Amino acid sequence: MAGQRPGGVTLVAVIIWIWALLDVVFGVLSVLALWIPAIIIDLGWGLGVLWNGIVSIVFGVIGFLIAGGLLRGSRLARALVTIWLVLSLIGAVVALVNGSVLAGVISLVVAILGILLLWAGKAARFFSRA
Repeated sequence: MAGQRPGGVTLVAVIIWIWALLDVVFGVLSVLALWIPAIIIDLGWGLGVLWNGIVSIVFGVIGFLIAGGLLRGSRLARALVTIWLVLSLIGAVVALVNGSVLAGVISLVVAILGILLLWAGKAARFFSRA
């Protein structure tokens, strides 16, 4: 057991759970959209919708697993989330450079806070005991 879990780690895990749930829901809706003729014919969507839905569901399931790992103090889960947050940070900088100020600032703040919540203070001790 990793010991007392810091609130910041729980917060990051809950955010990942919400993100994963949205991935699964929108993935299922994308797959189901194939059975609505108006979407396929009128919008010109095809098998891309199916693959997009499947990938979204897979990412959602992976997100649930990673969030569970964070709650248990898994160093691998923390590393995977950190990689995702660093990529998000890079995307935020690109958004800022391209003029998407609001989206860039929000992504930048969320990524930095997420990294700090997973690597600083009590979180560092929590994951070092795992």
